[in-house]
Amino acid sequence: MGWYKNIRLFTKIQIFISLIFTVMFLISGAVLFFTRKSQIANEYENKLGAQINELESVINSYLKRDKDLLNLAVNIAEHKINENSEIVESPTKEITIKAVDPFTNKTIEVNLNEWRVDGFPLLGNYMLVDQLSSLTKLDVSIYQKCDKGYVNVSTSIQSSAKERKERMIGDILLKSSPIVETIEQGNQYTGRVYQNNAWYN
Repeated sequence: MGWYKNIRLFTKIQIFISLIFTVMFLISGAVLFFTRKSQIANEYENKLGAQINELESVINSYLKRDKDLLNLAVNIAEHKINENSEIVESPTKEITIKAVDPFTNKTIEVNLNEWRVDGFPLLGNYMLVDQLSSLTKLDVSIYQKCDKGYVNVSTSIQSSAKERKERMIGDILLKSSPIVETIEQGNQYTGRVYQNNAWYN
């Protein structure tokens, strides 16, 4: 009978040791799992951070290029207007047009003193903007100041409507817009405007 009791004790010890090894195995597995998970998360975060930094560098280089192009285009436009064209504002002849706020699509009636370029009315005259667009390879718009803000009176941008191609004149930048607030302070505005189902810089 003694040997039978010893066998049962030996079995109990084996079961106990097996349980200890099983628990240790599970704990080790859990530690390895969470350690590796943390390593993968850190690797992914570092990789994502590097990609974001690379993307930011690319965007900044494109922004710098666009600003340089814009400054060059502004200089060319100013030279073209000052040297080769004469824009005169009529103090007496007033025009009433229906302008559209591009942000709300609301129509606003505004009064403008007529501008004339080389003796011809600027409103609806695209010769100057087309020349500037050809020289700068950029879209060109001329805005005239009014009591409500600035109205687009001439542009090289055409409507995307397939049935008829029209120039996108008549949009108004209200005094409350960040664009007007920036230029009224004598600063150059750099940004994007959503117009005619497209973004313009």
